[in-house]
Amino acid sequence: MAIRKKCLHPIWATAILGWMSESTRVQHPAWQLYDFWRDARLDIVYYSHLQAKYASWATVFDIVGAVSAPTGAVAALPIWKLPLLQPVWIVLLTIAALVSVVKPLLKLAATASKLENVVTLYKVEEADAKKIIHKMIQKGSYDEALMNEFNEVFSRTADIMKQIPNLRESKRLIQQCHDDVIREFTGYEYFIPEG
Repeated sequence: MAIRKKCLHPIWATAILGWMSESTRVQHPAWQLYDFWRDARLDIVYYSHLQAKYASWATVFDIVGAVSAPTGAVAALPIWKLPLLQPVWIVLLTIAALVSVVKPLLKLAATASKLENVVTLYKVEEADAKKIIHKMIQKGSYDEALMNEFNEVFSRTADIMKQIPNLRESKRLIQQCHDDVIREFTGYEYFIPEG
């Protein structure tokens, strides 16, 4: 589920551009390009956080499974034969059994991999938007050729959104990432061509 449709557009005008009325902002098509750039940045930040979380949990499950595997190197240690540590080993074996059942159901590594791909695609989107902005600044105008280039980049967004795994959305994380992106873009000098 893409977060850009849910939490961005109305907030940007007041959070970043509070001095400018919404009607003034909407009048120039270059604002769509800037909004798209910020949306891509938010998607990168948000899905990077999720990817790191899923990758970390996958690693934890791998380590727990490896350490508590009954045929592993840890199981061969003579300390488990001590009467005091046998209950601990039984707990570790129970955890290993639970991990081996739950891990395939959660698909943590596969989800992390899908999220990594989504982040990469959004980074390409962001780079393309920055390229168009740079061309606009160099030309001193946002002409039809640049608008067509932007529309081509924008048209890829639907394909990216289809690749996002179906995950529970974290409102808290979205807000945290949103705040981070607003801080990142605060002070940016937006070039809006005349006319």
